[in-house]
Amino acid sequence: MIDGLYIALDNSSPRQIIQVKTQHEQSIGLIHQKMTKRYQVVKVLPKKADSLDDMFRYADAYGKIRVGYFAGKFDEENSDAQNSFAAAVGGILGVRSAAYKGIRLNAAMYISQDLPFLYDTDKRSNDFYTANGKSYAYLAESSLEYSSKYLETKIGRFAIDMPYANTDDTRMSQNTFEGGWGAIHYNDQWSSQVFYIIRWAGYDSSDDNVSQNEFKKLVEDGHGMAGASITYKYNADSEFSLWYNYIDKMASIVYAELNGVYEINKNIHFDYGLQDAHIMQEGNSHVDGDVYGAMAIWHYKSFFIGAAVNFAVVDSGDSVTDGFGGGPYFTSLDEATIAGASEIVPGEDIDMYRLSAGYDMEEWHSSFEYAYGYMSCDDNYIREHDLVYTYSLDKKWQIQAVGAHFEMQKSDNEFNRFVARIDYNF
Repeated sequence: MIDGLYIALDNSSPRQIIQVKTQHEQSIGLIHQKMTKRYQVVKVLPKKADSLDDMFRYADAYGKIRVGYFAGKFDEENSDAQNSFAAAVGGILGVRSAAYKGIRLNAAMYISQDLPFLYDTDKRSNDFYTANGKSYAYLAESSLEYSSKYLETKIGRFAIDMPYANTDDTRMSQNTFEGGWGAIHYNDQWSSQVFYIIRWAGYDSSDDNVSQNEFKKLVEDGHGMAGASITYKYNADSEFSLWYNYIDKMASIVYAELNGVYEINKNIHFDYGLQDAHIMQEGNSHVDGDVYGAMAIWHYKSFFIGAAVNFAVVDSGDSVTDGFGGGPYFTSLDEATIAGASEIVPGEDIDMYRLSAGYDMEEWHSSFEYAYGYMSCDDNYIREHDLVYTYSLDKKWQIQAVGAHFEMQKSDNEFNRFVARIDYNF
């Protein structure tokens, strides 16, 4: 069964957190980047203005047109399969001012409008809509930003990618956050991030009763999430980072990650990574445990194979977390993560493994990848297969197609989904 298909043309609007290619050109493949595209902060030089009037005279409009289609089939134990569908057109419409004395403004609407003539509306899925199955448009980004040689800040609503709070763009609207964020660049090797976020919106923030287009607290009755990081870049391709995250009414998390490249010769090199998360519950949340992980990707010319492993160790009744978004773990797949499995079977230690292989066809600007993931705990398991094709002519245009097969042995439930998505960015 095919569990997911993703198609996207990507000409992304400017972002503060971006992937950087240094001495070794990284694969454009999606699976490869999930293990190597981490949390580097890169200064984006803004268009400058000489006066307040010029801030808006030189403002840039940007955006994304997105068309999506969804079809799902959920087989619940001892019941008939449930089918659901959705289709929408929308995307992002934004404007960013020029910078005056380092200060600029940014605002963006995220939009998803129903296309009811493309599917059976009696079996509507809310993946692209509000909790009531309606179209939406909302102010997802609205921020005051400052940038200098050593400092970057954002206050308001913004898109950001950190280990336990990230965009995780998988449907019509990525996650965005409300609060404040800053990056300090001490020199070419050392940098820090500090942040405090209160609310969020986007697909991951929604459920059957809460709409994705509404900003809501990270944790009910909580005061948000605060934290800081320190990063040491010990060569052009490698770095070590240490993060502390405090999530009120949920958990305190200490997270460490090592990510780098080891070169043997011009044709062979290894990507490698280690990670460790120590999660301590706050109050009586039962979000508590430890996650350990390692990954390696072996490259020979345009061919690469990879392996990753994570172990979650928890006490009775507890589970680990992805945070707010897709989580930081090396073994995460298109559908499954070790934290998602931990929430399904709380109190159980979990092992998760991922094997992958891929080939980059540079003359075709393409990458082909396959990944297999397996999670086990006692008599329960999750198994997933992912097939990925990526086309990237340049940094502005990209096409991705993802097919995934997901099965879970817990209560003999089965979920099949098909997602098609086309993006045009401007």
